[in-house]
Amino acid sequence: MRRVVSDPRRATGGLIFDLDALEWRPLRAAGGDFASIGSMALHRFGAESILISNAAWAPGDEPVRTVEVSCPQLPRLPRVFPPRFAWSLRPDRDGPVSAHGFASVMTPTDAGEQGGGFIELHPPTSRCSAAIVDSWIDRSPVAAFNRRTGRALTRRDLGKGFEYRLERGSDTIQRLPQFVRGTVPLALAGWEAPDEQHLVRAFMRALGAWREGRDPVARWWILMLAEDARLAYQEATIPQTSDWRPFSLGNALADAAQNPGHGGRIVRGVAWVLRLGAAALEVGAPNQDEWRAWIAAMVRYVHLVQLDNGAFYSAPYADPNGNPTWADQGEAWNLYGLDERYSECPSWQIPFLVRALWEAQVQVPELSRRVVTILGKTRKLWGTAPLVADMYGGVPGLPLYLVTAENGVPVPSVDAGVGPARSMYDADAFAVFVRAGLLLKLPAQYDSAGTPGITDDALRVAAEFGTDQGSFAFGDAGGVR
Repeated sequence: MRRVVSDPRRATGGLIFDLDALEWRPLRAAGGDFASIGSMALHRFGAESILISNAAWAPGDEPVRTVEVSCPQLPRLPRVFPPRFAWSLRPDRDGPVSAHGFASVMTPTDAGEQGGGFIELHPPTSRCSAAIVDSWIDRSPVAAFNRRTGRALTRRDLGKGFEYRLERGSDTIQRLPQFVRGTVPLALAGWEAPDEQHLVRAFMRALGAWREGRDPVARWWILMLAEDARLAYQEATIPQTSDWRPFSLGNALADAAQNPGHGGRIVRGVAWVLRLGAAALEVGAPNQDEWRAWIAAMVRYVHLVQLDNGAFYSAPYADPNGNPTWADQGEAWNLYGLDERYSECPSWQIPFLVRALWEAQVQVPELSRRVVTILGKTRKLWGTAPLVADMYGGVPGLPLYLVTAENGVPVPSVDAGVGPARSMYDADAFAVFVRAGLLLKLPAQYDSAGTPGITDDALRVAAEFGTDQGSFAFGDAGGVR
C-alpha cells in the first residue's frame, strides 16, 4: 500500500494523496466513511461519491490555509483548495469548470444571477439534481469538519466568544478565526456563499435531493451549511466592547426581551435560517438535542419581536440621529412615496417565515402552540390591509411595503401600504393557515395549478380541506367567511 506523501516541489505546501492509501474510518450514525490528511477532509459515500474539502480542523490546530492538492485517481480534482471550499466527486457532475477545477451551473461571480433565482418555498419536483447540489457546494465556501470525528463543526467546537455573520463579505467578521483566506486565486475571489437573506438558494435543492433519493452528499451539505448558520445565530451572548454591536441569537433575544413587539431582523433572513435548522433535523443531524434547543430559541425570538398588528419587522426611514437607514434600499419612501413618519415591512417576505415556523414545529412538535399563536397574528394582515393588484398579474395581494409604525410607535392594525402586490408566495401562507386550524378552507384563488406561486402544498390543502369562494375577510374565531 502506497503512503500519502507531500510534494516538496509545491511552494504552497501542496499535497498528493492516494485514495487507496487513506485510513478510512466509519462515521457514527451517519453512513459513509471519513479520512483526513491535515486540513483536507474526505467523506466517502459508496464507491462513486466522495466529498473533499479543505475544511478539517480541531481545537489546537493551526489555521487552515489555501493548499494545492492532486490525486492520481481523480484527474478532475480541483488543484487549489482555499479554506472551507468543498468539491464532490460524482459520475454525473456538470457545469463549466474554472481554471482551478471548481464547476458551477451558475456564474459564481455574477451577483445578479445569485440574486434572481432559486427562491423556493419547497424543493421543486424532480429538479433537485446532483449537478445543482454539487454546484452549490462548489459555489459556497462554508465547509467545516472536525478532523477527528468527520462531523460538521458546531459552535461548541469553534467557540462562542467571537462574532460571525452570514453577510458573506470579505470582512474578517464573516470568516472563522480558525480558517484564513490565505492565497485565494483571483478566479475564485468572487465565490462567496449566499448571505442569510438568500440562503434558501443554497439548500432547498439539496433538501429535495434528500427527500427524493436520500442523497448522502446533499445531507452532508445541509448539515455543514446549517452549522455555519447556527454559528452566526449562536445562543451565547457576545459582550459589546465598542460602538459596534455584535450579533448573536443570544444578543438578539436579550434585545427583544427588553423591547418586545417592535420588530426584529429582516424577515427573509430569519425565515431561511430557521428553515435550514428544520432541514438539519429532517435529514438527521447527529446533535439532535442541540438543534431542537436552537430552533426553540429562534421561535421564541420571532414570538418576542412580532408586532401586535401581525408584522415581524418595522424599518424606519431614519435612525435616531436623523440619518436615512436605507432599509430595503429606501424603496418604500423614495420610489413608492411612503411618508417618512412611517416604518415599513416588506409583505412578500412574510410567507417565507410563515412556512419556516410551520416546518419548525413539524420537527419540534412542542413548539406547535407557540407557532400557531404567532401565525394567528400574522393571518390578520390579509384581513386588515388593503389588497392591491399584483405586479406580475397574479392574485391581488398585500401592498409591497406595509405601514407598521408611525414615528416609531407600532400601529394597532396594518391598514395601509405602498406599492403593488407581490403575491406569488401568499398561497403557501394560506396553506399553512389552514393546516394550523386558523382557516377552515383554502381561498379558491389559491387553487390554480400552474399559476406562479401556487405551491404543491396549497393544492394538497385544497384537496384535503376544500376551497372557499368567499372574500379574504376573517372572523375573530378563524375561518374564511
